[in-house]
Amino acid sequence: MSGRGAGGFPLPPLSPGGGAVAAALGAPPPPAGPGMLPGPALRGPGPAGGVGGPGAAAFRPMGPAGPAAQYQQKRKLRIYISNTFSPSKAEGDSAGTAGTPGGTPAGDKVASWELRVEGKLLDDPSKQKRKFSSFFKSLVIELDKELYGPDNHLVEWHRMPTTQETDGFQVKRPGDLNVKCTLLLMLDHQPPQYKLDPRLARLLGVHTQTRAAIMQALWLYIKHNQLQDGHEREYINCNRYFRQIFSCGRLRFSEIPMKLAGLLQHPDPIVINHVISVDPNDQKKTACYDIDVEVDDPLKAQMSNFLASTTNQQEIASLDVKIHETIESINQLKTQRDFMLSFSTDPQDFIQEWLRSQRRDLKIITDVIGNPEEERRAAFYHQPWAQEAVGRHIFAKVQQRRQELEQVLGIRLT
Repeated sequence: MSGRGAGGFPLPPLSPGGGAVAAALGAPPPPAGPGMLPGPALRGPGPAGGVGGPGAAAFRPMGPAGPAAQYQQKRKLRIYISNTFSPSKAEGDSAGTAGTPGGTPAGDKVASWELRVEGKLLDDPSKQKRKFSSFFKSLVIELDKELYGPDNHLVEWHRMPTTQETDGFQVKRPGDLNVKCTLLLMLDHQPPQYKLDPRLARLLGVHTQTRAAIMQALWLYIKHNQLQDGHEREYINCNRYFRQIFSCGRLRFSEIPMKLAGLLQHPDPIVINHVISVDPNDQKKTACYDIDVEVDDPLKAQMSNFLASTTNQQEIASLDVKIHETIESINQLKTQRDFMLSFSTDPQDFIQEWLRSQRRDLKIITDVIGNPEEERRAAFYHQPWAQEAVGRHIFAKVQQRRQELEQVLGIRLT
C-alpha cells in the first residue's frame, strides 16, 4: 500500500529496500534494521521542541554570499506528527476481534492506523501561506521491518516537476500493534546547499552551506593565512591542511571548483524517530518538532515590482539626483563648519597655517619653482649650502665648455 497526501496527492510506489532510500537521499546505504538510516536525529518530541537543522552547532555564521542570500529569512517550521487507530470489527458485530498486520478473515473490517505528517510556519507574516510539502525535496517513512516485511515497510515521496503541493501527508496501514517508524525529511534549499567533507568543514567552520558561501569561506581562509603566491597571483601555496585535503602542494585558483566538487555531498536528512500508538488510552498521539527553514523575504516581491516599473525608474533617477545634491550640500557645510571651528579655537595659528596653505596652492597654480619670497633676500645665499652649490655650478659650466672645445678641435682633452 502506498501513502497519500492530505490534499489527495498519491505518494509514489514503495521502494524495494532501505538502500534505495539512502541513494535517493544522497547518503550511504544504511545498516540492516529499522530506524538505522543516517542523519542527526531530532531531539525528543514535545511542544515547541526547538530543534535546529543538521550541523547547526558546527556552523559559524557568515555574511551574505550573494544576492539570493540577501532575500532569505530564517523561520521556524513546526511539524505535527499524529496518528489515529481504527479497531477491527466483524460484520454485524460491534465488539469485533483483534486483527494482525497480515490481515483478518474475509468479511471482517481490518484493524488499521493512519499516520499524518503536517506542519506550518510560525509567525508567518505573508498573506499567501506556503504548502507544507513545498519545504521538502523528499520524504521517506520507514516502518518496522519485522511487522511489514523487507518489501513493504517503506513509503517514499519525491518532488517531481509536476508535483502538486499539499498541506500534509497521510499513510494508512493495517495493524493493531504499536509501530516504530523513522521519518527522513530532505529540505528543499534554494539555492541548493551542500555538506562539506569533514576535514574541510572543520578547517573553514562551515558544515552545510551554498556553493557561493563555501567559496567565500575558502577565499577568506586563503587570504587570512596568506596562501596566495606573492609573485604568481593565480597560484595558491597549500599549507599542511590544504595538502592533506587537496593532495597537492600548489594549485591554481581555476582548479578550485574541480577540486571542491569531490568534497561536496548532499546535506544530511532530518531524521525523526516516532512511535505509532494504537492504544486507545494513550492521549499523547501528537508530537511536535521545530526546524529552521529559509523563506523568501516578504519585501523581495515588493522590491521586484517597484524596480520593474518604468514610472518608478524615473522616480528613482530623480531621487538619486536629490541624494547627490544633498550629499554635496552636507560636504560643503561640513567644510565651512570645520573652517570656523578651527578659527575659533586658535585664530593666530589658524591664519598662519591658512596662509601657508594658500601659498602652496599659489605655487601649484602658477607653476613656480622654488621659493621666490625667500630667494629675493641676501640672507638666503649666505646659508651653508650656498658655497657647495656655487662650486657645483662652476664645475658643471667648466665641463660644458670642455665638451664644446673637444667637439670643435676634434680631440679629447686629458
